[in-house]
Amino acid sequence: MGFLSYLGAFSAALLVVNAAPFPLSSDNVPRQVSTIPITGVKGSGVQVRREIGELSTDPVAWDIFILGLNRFMSMDPKDPMSYHQLAGIHGSTFGDWDGVGKCATCSSGSIYCTHGNTLFPTWHRPYLAAFEQSLQINALAVANEFTGADKAKYVEAAQNLRLPYWDWATEPSVGTQVFPDYFDNQNVTVRTGNGTQVVHNPLWAYKFPNEPTLPAPWNTPQTRRSSRSQNQEEMGFMLSGLKSTVYQLFSQEQNYNNFSTTMFQGGGAGSYNSIENPHNTIHSVIGGSGHLSSVPVAGFDPLFWLHHCNVDRQFALWQAINPTAEFTTVTELTGSWTFPANTVVDKDFPLSPFHTGSAGEDHTSANSWDWRVLGYTYPELTEGFTIESVKTAINKLYAPPTTVPEARRRNVAAIEARATANATSNTYNEYSINLKAPLNAVGGTFGVFVFDGSVPSTPATTVSRALIKSSTFMGFHSFLSNALTSSDSSALVTGTIPITQHLLRDVAEGELASMEPADVEAYLRGKLQWTVVKRDGTVVPAEDVEGLVVSVATAVVERAGSDAELPRWGVARVLVGATEEKVNGLRRVTQV
Repeated sequence: MGFLSYLGAFSAALLVVNAAPFPLSSDNVPRQVSTIPITGVKGSGVQVRREIGELSTDPVAWDIFILGLNRFMSMDPKDPMSYHQLAGIHGSTFGDWDGVGKCATCSSGSIYCTHGNTLFPTWHRPYLAAFEQSLQINALAVANEFTGADKAKYVEAAQNLRLPYWDWATEPSVGTQVFPDYFDNQNVTVRTGNGTQVVHNPLWAYKFPNEPTLPAPWNTPQTRRSSRSQNQEEMGFMLSGLKSTVYQLFSQEQNYNNFSTTMFQGGGAGSYNSIENPHNTIHSVIGGSGHLSSVPVAGFDPLFWLHHCNVDRQFALWQAINPTAEFTTVTELTGSWTFPANTVVDKDFPLSPFHTGSAGEDHTSANSWDWRVLGYTYPELTEGFTIESVKTAINKLYAPPTTVPEARRRNVAAIEARATANATSNTYNEYSINLKAPLNAVGGTFGVFVFDGSVPSTPATTVSRALIKSSTFMGFHSFLSNALTSSDSSALVTGTIPITQHLLRDVAEGELASMEPADVEAYLRGKLQWTVVKRDGTVVPAEDVEGLVVSVATAVVERAGSDAELPRWGVARVLVGATEEKVNGLRRVTQV
């Protein structure tokens, strides 16, 4: 069941989960005399985290990854470095981890993970390193079960193994699918120390142990997510928007605090995008009514780790092309398990509950800033990379098409003339739908679907996939609730939906006169609509979403001069006329 068609039956249970922390049990938390050093994989140098599709074509590496992950999942669930306990850190599911307790003034619904604040990219870095550290140890144990000539190559593969990433924002290679079958097949064939065998596919689901258990509705035999066919269809429709969002993020934002979080920081119409923006979409769309779409239990879904590995990769790529960017001291409007809302945070603030050594030394944004100290890197960031080489890679992976799609063309000459009206000046106009809302505008996770025409009718309590299949669908943004970590109405979060490619299509079809701001503003004034959907599938009347502000932003962008450059964005401004007559629409520039 996808985000676009949630079952209403889950509504009450989901709200209960988001309204209170999970039950704590000290029996579930092994106590150590010293703290657990989270160092990443040591002893094999800095190795590349590979893209999951590429990894799947390497039989030895694939075998050792699958076997190592299965062994990792079968560890004693009370071991603090087990899959079960590490997955539980994200939502503080089993209470304190490594002796790091909840602060006395922290919200009752608080959890360790830091969504909606500037620690989001850096906090997840040692978290992933802890997972990778334990995964590699298990892979090495499996490799040592091989004998004869095979043993050496499997041991080498295990030593070099790092957590793979799933790049959900790039076009799949010819012959492959947007949502690969190895994410949804229940079993997989691999070579083991005892010959070729069919084993449980650990990417399909994590099978829960009998104890410790999760509260309802999450106490299922294994993790759940949307069906493969549904994810395949939804990701197909979402890919263009995800790709544009990621490319815009790399080319437009150079400020770390704006880049790092959906939390509104008053940076103007051009600061609504962030690394959390597309990240939230994946959680909601792929998770559906299952574990991945609920922040407190998301870490149990195996795809969480591949998804967040890609988010960390995006962070590292951004760091590489912005080498002087810094973490600026900020007051966080949302808190976590270890610090309350309105805490002043800087680069040396602890990334709890993770320690660098056995004497309680904290991981911080400063000592985790260079990803390589944790023993890994990414294909685009191997030794000798330059700003230019990374920008070239970003262009190759994420740059949008520069012409109207072939299938949309009628009168080629006339359409191209309208769609690229200002190409001779080496600039063009980019357009985005900007969204801003209180963190808990509807009491939990919700999504905004945007259209340039009629909104498809849907049942009263569920949302059909017809929403994104509609020819008028422009994009979707998920406001991912962090388990009610703050009830402060001043905690505003943002998102953006790039619509330039959709508008180019409208020009190609003769519905929009040109890409000039005056034409776009008038067109959207008559066409733009949106609908708000809660995580249980309920459609919320726009007038009931207090504080939601929808606006249209545009900026003049200078085209990249070469493959080793990115476009240069001018100052973004709002087209007030596009939304001023609509419920939740921006009515004055001061609302930005």
